[in-house]
Amino acid sequence: TEPEPIQPEPTEPEPIAIPFLPFMPDPIVETQNTLGNNDYTTWGTWTISQGNEILDYNHWISGDTTASDDLPGTGTVTYNGSVHGSVYDAGYREIDGTSSVTANFSDNTMSGTLHMKYQDSGSSFVQAHLNDTTITRASSSFSGELVNGATITDGTISGKFYGPNAEEIGGDWELTKDGNRATGIFNGKQ
Repeated sequence: TEPEPIQPEPTEPEPIAIPFLPFMPDPIVETQNTLGNNDYTTWGTWTISQGNEILDYNHWISGDTTASDDLPGTGTVTYNGSVHGSVYDAGYREIDGTSSVTANFSDNTMSGTLHMKYQDSGSSFVQAHLNDTTITRASSSFSGELVNGATITDGTISGKFYGPNAEEIGGDWELTKDGNRATGIFNGKQ
């Protein structure tokens, strides 16, 4: 006969030491805020934060892009709208303002101005003019430079046409003014 297997005596498990944390870290939270909309575009901000600390913040715009075949073949259209953005200028500051942009569909160029002001004081931040801005029909988009003389460097603008017949525009911009980098979005409607 075979010997009976020896069964170990049951033992109590060793307690696991859990370190005491005097605080639990705050969760990382992403928040989106809609600032406005037209018929074919919507825009706003998004923030990533942990507790009271903002880790990242930016503006967004999206919409129903115009099919390239539906862009006007000739003529000019002016789009008026708003500008939103931010700059770190002796501290973080919000920027808003107005946009007036004209698309020349006959020669595929864009012209116009973004009038920006500090949101907290209402004082002027900059008037940025579109320069060498061209329409790319294949993607219903446009891109170019933002200039105003000596105070803007590295200014760029890019955007798209929105709506079934290019009724609206929207996009993003960035520039450096007096050594301070600013970024944001713009929109416009016929």
